[in-house]
Amino acid sequence: MTGNICYLLDDGIFVPTGFAFELAGPDGLGLYDLEVTMNFASNRWSASLNGTIIANARPMTTKGAMLNLGDIDAVWINQTPGSPGDNFMVFDNYRVTAEKALPLPAQLAPVAGPGGGAFVLRLQGEPGRSYALDASAGLAAWTALKTNVVGIDGMVDFADTSAGAWAHRFYRGRLVP
Repeated sequence: MTGNICYLLDDGIFVPTGFAFELAGPDGLGLYDLEVTMNFASNRWSASLNGTIIANARPMTTKGAMLNLGDIDAVWINQTPGSPGDNFMVFDNYRVTAEKALPLPAQLAPVAGPGGGAFVLRLQGEPGRSYALDASAGLAAWTALKTNVVGIDGMVDFADTSAGAWAHRFYRGRLVP
């Protein structure tokens, strides 16, 4: 049995997110907070589990189908037919709301250390939007290093070639209107 988290779009292919549920969950009880955000105007959706993005700016349709909210499902797939065990999944306290579409916030993750003097960061955001990478030596004053447009995959890499000149440096990503 696995707790892998996958999604299925209209192309019929289960796509792994690279994340999985743990049997007891982070709270020891198996409780998770799943949040799905959909932007119909951009044909994109994102999902986070306990505040961690597990699917970022994915297309809602891969076949150009009309975009509408027709069905919301959570599915537990039994990998061993005839042997389901005592596992179950319950969705409780959920709601569906329509809110003004806000752009996805930037999320930064290190990709490569300062080998050769460059420090590489990956920014996740909304495809087609501009995001800036800022740096600071002490969190008081920030300097814009570079602004890039996020690609169709929702990611862009930034290389800080001056990172080796600093004992320590802080980074932030921000949406550029």
